[in-house]
Amino acid sequence: MRMIDGDLIPVAKVLPNYPASALRSGLEGYVIVEFTVTRTGTVADVGVVESSDRVFERAAVEAASKFRCRPRVIHGEAVEVHGVRNKVTFELDE
Repeated sequence: MRMIDGDLIPVAKVLPNYPASALRSGLEGYVIVEFTVTRTGTVADVGVVESSDRVFERAAVEAASKFRCRPRVIHGEAVEVHGVRNKVTFELDE
């Protein structure tokens, strides 16, 4: 089956677990993660680029590592995409 050319498209984003210490103290924040989307659409090499507070970093990395995408296709072949960024936001329900 020949793949049709196209850019990568997110198909599943996993919500992070809210860190208990941040929850207890009412802390909200964000983490910007950077990763590679593999040829199969999985995520690899997740790292933190920026965060409002370190307490959120582990949860953001764990969530991002479970993301799934339809991979980028060039000339009918899936390719890895490096340097993909995503902002993971931690907000408390009112």
